[in-house]
Amino acid sequence: MGRVNLLLTNALVGLAASSAQTIQTTTAVFADWGDATGDSDDPPAPLAELPGPSSRRTALAITEIHYNPRRRQTEGERPTQFVELFNSDFTDKPLGGHRLESDGMRFVFPTNAVLPAGGYVVVAKNPDRCLSVAVL
Repeated sequence: MGRVNLLLTNALVGLAASSAQTIQTTTAVFADWGDATGDSDDPPAPLAELPGPSSRRTALAITEIHYNPRRRQTEGERPTQFVELFNSDFTDKPLGGHRLESDGMRFVFPTNAVLPAGGYVVVAKNPDRCLSVAVL
């Protein structure tokens, strides 16, 4: 058993224990956890937790879909359809060549399209119409 004192700033700490042999059980005891003291330079915690990745294969997540908006008589088609994507990674993600398709919408991202780390992008059939009716 050992002991260590760490001075960390803006760090996430994970603790784990494992055995050198796969069939051997390992036990670890993490004790003496107390509240931190002193002032912190860290930014305050967000009011709501950001969305996370939708799978382990990609950091991109579809965070909102407005696929079946109410049709108004004067509109004909449904111009307020949209899809919102979120990049939950710490690095920018290239979107070039990827596409979104549905019965009412088809969009191919330009080759230079990049979704910044922690950024959102909204793909809409008619972006101006979505903004004018405050759907977004």
